[in-house]
Amino acid sequence: MGFLKTATTWNTPELTYLKGEVEAASGVQLMVSLHNRVLRELGEAKRLLGEIEAGEKPVCPSVSESLQRGRQILAALIGTVNDTDDASSRMVTVYYTAMEQILAAELEKNSGPIAHILPSIEMLRDRWVEILHAETTDKS
Repeated sequence: MGFLKTATTWNTPELTYLKGEVEAASGVQLMVSLHNRVLRELGEAKRLLGEIEAGEKPVCPSVSESLQRGRQILAALIGTVNDTDDASSRMVTVYYTAMEQILAAELEKNSGPIAHILPSIEMLRDRWVEILHAETTDKS
């Protein structure tokens, strides 16, 4: 998770705790966490873009920040995939499509592209959760 090391310094108690959690987590736990985080960032961006579209809110930097964090997490996810089989190739395709949709949403100030990709990312997260549960059950 190199992007975590370069994205911040670990000089606060909260970040030190987070670093410990990341270092202690299994690869599958990290995949679930990263998917949850990208879903949270994109969900927030979708909400803000919806408010902008409805005229309830002016364009604000927090939309771009959420979209940028979403792109960064997707880039990290792409970097974790060993693209050697069909399932891995499909996963990478979903991530790249999501990045394209994020760009479209940002340029158009439209929540539609985000709404379009969220179910695919949720599906991938749910598969990682199933794998995590299987691993946990196997260890019991």
